[in-house]
Amino acid sequence: MNRRTFLARAAAGVGVSAAVGLTPLNPLAPDSRREASAETTTPASSEESTETEQPAHYLWTDDRFGGVPGLVTDTTGDELYVSRGTTVERIDAGSGEVEWDVESEQSIEEPVAVGGETVFAVGRHGRLVAAGRDGGDRLWFEDTNAFSPARPIVDDETVVVAGQYVSAYGIDSGERQWSSSDRFTSPRTLRSGRHLYVGDHRNTAKLDLRDGSTVWQFDNGDRVGGPSFNFVLDSQRDLLFGTNSGTLYAVDATAGSLEWTAEDPGTFRSLAATDAGLVYCLETDAGNSQFGVIDLDDREILWEKIASLDFEEWEYGRVTTDLTVYGGAILVGTSSGHLATIDPGAGRFRAATTAHDDGIDRLSVDGDRAYLTGSRVLRGVDLAETALVR
Repeated sequence: MNRRTFLARAAAGVGVSAAVGLTPLNPLAPDSRREASAETTTPASSEESTETEQPAHYLWTDDRFGGVPGLVTDTTGDELYVSRGTTVERIDAGSGEVEWDVESEQSIEEPVAVGGETVFAVGRHGRLVAAGRDGGDRLWFEDTNAFSPARPIVDDETVVVAGQYVSAYGIDSGERQWSSSDRFTSPRTLRSGRHLYVGDHRNTAKLDLRDGSTVWQFDNGDRVGGPSFNFVLDSQRDLLFGTNSGTLYAVDATAGSLEWTAEDPGTFRSLAATDAGLVYCLETDAGNSQFGVIDLDDREILWEKIASLDFEEWEYGRVTTDLTVYGGAILVGTSSGHLATIDPGAGRFRAATTAHDDGIDRLSVDGDRAYLTGSRVLRGVDLAETALVR
């Protein structure tokens, strides 16, 4: 396809277009190559497992029923923390053995925060539970009055919870230390040093983690139909990238000024920063997964391709997980139960390997290990035993 160029804001302060359609400031406007109907694919598997012998790249498998919304490892990669229902479990990341579990009175829908000696989990209605990292003993709880909060964040001697308001609590006592003046609805966050970027369906703000004060805030539009809030920080260019349904926006991370926006009829699902540029994955109107890469220096789309139509040998359905950078490639889980890699520089499909006999719901990568959940399963995968990066 022809390249479509981002137009930088004029020195005189020309505003950024927010209209959907073919405009000079809308590089993601639809063109003749956009598909009109959903595709049908037949998942293909080159590494079928059997009941008696699992593939060599499977580290361990744990049969699970119900969703697993939280997967996160500690800094060493030895401990895997799993949020499931009202329970948090610590699992040996190498063997899959459950080492301890702790209960909350509320459903835990985000990964936990792992501190030096304490693990913090927050429930759907804001109950913050602290548990000892060694044995899982429940230490204290605090009702933060947050609804659908983001994952907690450990900062120095406090744990920060974003939901309705952003508040910090002492890691030892659970006593509230500060609260933000700005309010958010079901927010998502990104931590960078002593600052926290917070976004909901309308606002994006930068907060100082020392006292919760607002550094800057701006209105990113009200598109409640399908918010995403995929924050990525480019420290070299001092830009914060985020999405809100079909809008991709770039903000000056220091000043909080909006640099540019791009619109698409689909919904942005995930972003990732690579040496090749900013990679995005969106869901098209027809329900397909579309990848693209933006050159951030020239503000130009290098390529964009629909997985089922434009990638040769792609027979793996839709992308069902966030984008993860692995070995210079983009790693994703798919609806066919495969892990697949995309070369962001060349714009081509690299490889795929079987990871489950059904769709993959969630994926967490630490070094050469991947942890995934799907229907009835929690699994550890040794990526070094696959041909995903070649």
